[in-house]
Amino acid sequence: MNKRKFQVFISSTYKYMQDERQNAVEAILLSGNIPAGMELFAANNTSQIETIKNWIQESDIFLLLLGSRYGTIESRSNVSYIEMEFNYAKQLKKEMFCLITSDEYNDSRRKLFGDDYSETSNLEKYLQFKEKARKGRIVRFCNDLKDIKLYILESLYSFNNKDISGGWIQYSESIQNAELMRRNILLSEEIERLELKVERLHSQKPIELSLEEWLNLLNERKGKLAKIPYSSHKYGLKVNDPNKDYSENEYFDISLLNFLKFNGEFFLNGESNRLDSDEEAICQFLITLKILKRMDNEKRMANEKPKSANNYLFTDIGHNLYLKLISNYNHT
Repeated sequence: MNKRKFQVFISSTYKYMQDERQNAVEAILLSGNIPAGMELFAANNTSQIETIKNWIQESDIFLLLLGSRYGTIESRSNVSYIEMEFNYAKQLKKEMFCLITSDEYNDSRRKLFGDDYSETSNLEKYLQFKEKARKGRIVRFCNDLKDIKLYILESLYSFNNKDISGGWIQYSESIQNAELMRRNILLSEEIERLELKVERLHSQKPIELSLEEWLNLLNERKGKLAKIPYSSHKYGLKVNDPNKDYSENEYFDISLLNFLKFNGEFFLNGESNRLDSDEEAICQFLITLKILKRMDNEKRMANEKPKSANNYLFTDIGHNLYLKLISNYNHT
């Protein structure tokens, strides 16, 4: 059961529409919702126009009850009050539905009230507004007063099944909802905190491999190095001219295993060691494997030497792995 009560603004002309409005009010109350309307306010009063707009703003649903008259013209906008109300509700994107009295109904009422019952002075404006009201929303044509009640009940029932924002609830229920909302916020914050913790733990979790699996992995993974002279000496590469810079057009692949073998002692102690951009890239990849980590600022400043500094250290995993590698090489 929907415990919210929607405020329904009833827009209609007042003259000759008292019975229709009364039936609309009764139907809205019968549906468990709240009727609202400003038909008793005097026309041509700017303060009343603002009051009407405030009521429309505070309402959840807008009901246009259109008879056979266009109504009093509002002087500034040159449209009737009901069209002004309709336009404002549409501007606010209010939920809307429209009940229009049928020609048959209007004929029967004209016999009761006389020719003044139907629009004559602003017939063209009335017909244009009637056509505008019919487009893009729920429209029902009423043949008698019972239809007004029936169609309002049906329309409001359909709105109850839609996801409409707003509505009124009892104060006690609002307190309960506020407490539930507070608990939901606390739970959301706790879930977010735990998710961050899990993510952090996951990012710190080492790759669990045996030594043989590590050897195979590091031997298969390659890093690309420029054949610059210093690295050719460092890694034992054969270079035709040791004084020539080959970095622009010649490269070779080195396995991560050999890279660690040649540089491991520097990563153990954080000692000064020259690394070019290609070697830096390899170090970055080893960080993703949780083998290396960046040296913290304080330690880097303490070890830094002019023009040459190593910014990387072994992690605990990398340290243990390197010792096993060295031990493995010494026994082969």
